[in-house]
Amino acid sequence: MTGASSGIGAAIAKALAAAGAGIAVNYRSGEEAAEAVVAAIRADGGEAFAIQADVSREEEVERMVAETVRRFGTLHVLVANAGVQKDGAAQMFPDAEIIVPAAELKWWTQPADSIPQPRRGNAQLVQSTLATWKNVKPVDGEADVAPGIRAIPAFGHTQGHTAHLISSGGKQLLATADATNIYSLFAKHPDWQAAFDHVPDLAVETRKKLFDRAIAEKWMVAGYHWGLPNVGTISKDGSGYAFTAA
Repeated sequence: MTGASSGIGAAIAKALAAAGAGIAVNYRSGEEAAEAVVAAIRADGGEAFAIQADVSREEEVERMVAETVRRFGTLHVLVANAGVQKDGAAQMFPDAEIIVPAAELKWWTQPADSIPQPRRGNAQLVQSTLATWKNVKPVDGEADVAPGIRAIPAFGHTQGHTAHLISSGGKQLLATADATNIYSLFAKHPDWQAAFDHVPDLAVETRKKLFDRAIAEKWMVAGYHWGLPNVGTISKDGSGYAFTAA
């Protein structure tokens, strides 16, 4: 997992480890922080090691992957959390397969003048790079996108927004992405709407359906903008929901 030495990356690494995954905790310069994440995972009975690599350098990525395979025997999932930015439509990983919800791809690749002005710049960037990408794979509905990872439509935040169910060793973690923001607000008040949601009413409906399903299926849950801790369980609480950290 890239960028796993702190913040969201560290939280996701710990959650995946709790679900049974062996974790390569990548860092670029924060060795001490990365080793602390590894120690926390091992203290909870998980398996992890820290590895330094600058993901903007292809040879370092190749070294990191090779070491991960050497240690674990294989590589099932890459979580690309490290922040790397290039100007314009430059492709950081031109050989990567891009798996994207068909509804999301359709919306962002429609004529730019059909897209609201605040989001038009992002749409133009998507269109300028995906048009030349050789391996874009659209998926419809619920679909297994990799071993142990299932895409679950969660429309509302964007027109094709997607959550992912991560399964390992008989346990499941629902990564809700942006279906909800800070859980202390939007779990307690699921009808509240965020200014960032493209289709606010649909986002509310989706939020409730995801939470209800997580409760029924006894899934662990996590969210992108929940703060820390951000991995735990959801339960009903009156007209809303309550989050209990793992």
